[in-house]
Amino acid sequence: MSISSRFISSDGLIPSTIFDGGDADMDISEEMEEIRELLYETIKKKFPRGVAADHLAKIYKEDYVDCGLGPKLPSNWLSQVKAAEEFEAQSRGPLTILFVRLHNGPTKKRVVPHPSSVVSPSPIVSVGKDESSPIHSPIQLAAMLSLSKESLSVGSRVIVVAFTHSADFYIRLESSHDELTNLKKHLKNEYEVSSSLKSQDVVVNGAYALKDSQGEHFRVIALSAPTLSSSLQCFFVDIGVRGSFPLSNLRHLKLNSVEMCPSLATRVRLSIEKEESHSALRHILFTNQNGETTPTPFEIVSIESEDRSGCRMVEMKDGNGRSIPQLLSEFMLTEKENKSSDESRLPSHLTLPAIGALSDFDSWMEMEAMRVEGMPRRPFLAHPIYACGPGEISLRQASLDPMPEYLYDRLNEECNDPASALTGLPQPGRFYAANVNGVWQRVQCVRSSKIDPNSFLLYLTDVGAFQYARPSAIRRLNALSPFKKMLIFKCKLFGVSPLGGAEVWSREAQSAVNDFLDKCESWPVEVVPRSEWSGWNQLNAPSLPLVEASIRSREGRDLADWLLYNRLAHPSI
Repeated sequence: MSISSRFISSDGLIPSTIFDGGDADMDISEEMEEIRELLYETIKKKFPRGVAADHLAKIYKEDYVDCGLGPKLPSNWLSQVKAAEEFEAQSRGPLTILFVRLHNGPTKKRVVPHPSSVVSPSPIVSVGKDESSPIHSPIQLAAMLSLSKESLSVGSRVIVVAFTHSADFYIRLESSHDELTNLKKHLKNEYEVSSSLKSQDVVVNGAYALKDSQGEHFRVIALSAPTLSSSLQCFFVDIGVRGSFPLSNLRHLKLNSVEMCPSLATRVRLSIEKEESHSALRHILFTNQNGETTPTPFEIVSIESEDRSGCRMVEMKDGNGRSIPQLLSEFMLTEKENKSSDESRLPSHLTLPAIGALSDFDSWMEMEAMRVEGMPRRPFLAHPIYACGPGEISLRQASLDPMPEYLYDRLNEECNDPASALTGLPQPGRFYAANVNGVWQRVQCVRSSKIDPNSFLLYLTDVGAFQYARPSAIRRLNALSPFKKMLIFKCKLFGVSPLGGAEVWSREAQSAVNDFLDKCESWPVEVVPRSEWSGWNQLNAPSLPLVEASIRSREGRDLADWLLYNRLAHPSI
């Protein structure tokens, strides 16, 4: 997969806000600031799940002090780190564990559920007798739910309630809406008189009642034991989705809540082999009007028995008698025509430039960002490139493809040309190419390191992140290159704010954004502008187009809604 269409890993990329000023009680000298930067980078890159302070000091000495790249740690370094808001310290017995708490920086600490909406529950297996219910244990109730399923047959009218791709999604009878509503009311009444559970009460693969963050009540299967933070993974048997919830949200499920109605969600798949069809399926299975997504009703034409994984093959048609393959063909044809029409209307600065053989490495390359007035006002597709949390996400318009492929291929060729070798030291404000994790990237030099004049802070203009590099990894750009546009823009997620009114996003929320976009792989996301375009600028980095927007995956999952659903953000509207 090309680097130009892949979500960039955050490993080794420096967040910009570590240069922010600190508390008045902190040592804000340049030397201490540089030490905090290096410690920050070490934790983020090598210990995303946290590290003991003593071990961090040892690694810092080996990586920086012994190599002459950094000053020795002062005696009060730990208290200085604790006082800085970009770090978080937790005491565990005699140990002090340090984490990074990012303003707008990336983290790969996977402490939240994966944002995939649809997964099958684990096979129901007994893990021992559950003493909380002498007659029907959670395991027995889960087995009853597994065996009791909504009756689907040829001619049934259904809607899709959860969708990943054509080989894995969930449907339920269109007529079961009232049944689901009554079930929720019944569960609410029982929930209010039930007592909360303790960790030892939960049995993996057992059935329970759960209240979600919106106050709705559901039947769920516990897919994991509670973590140290008292949260666990749950599968919603009547909806077909999965999420992580606090233990305090669960209650014991009673027999009458199981017998009231069968499991309403049925896992099915379609006989579609073309991978590119999966992204188009969402536009067929769901309708988006005025920002609201509603499922499209279908009629089952044929349905097969369950396979070994519990999935059933189905064929469906819409209200006009068109099959899914027919709808896909029509949609793909329309998209192709629209794309051709859009490309014919592209302004000249967005068309694919001709690639000549001329080179000039002696003159300075000048680059400029996309113009704010030329950015889309209506929903459009974009590739996620790099995430610094909900407040800052780097994306690139999908309409620019395949320009990035040509850009990176040409850049790789030019950087291997001996004429591109750097003479002297990089100059702040100038544009260069730098080898970052084995890939040549276009960069702008921000400044030299405060402790090592031969190390420079660079801004990756096509990624939207910061990185340190030595001159040996930097090359001059070809001033005659036809690629002079910075291809990314910045997005602030619409409708959410940090928990507790904080100004800093939690590392869990930032990790969730990173995981959500990382799961999109090479598929574009839908960007829905919610504000006017403006300019983004940080440090001495180039000013890029900025918009506050909603972001939706190809399966229709809204990133902001997903953060709210998992209690990682507060609504800001």
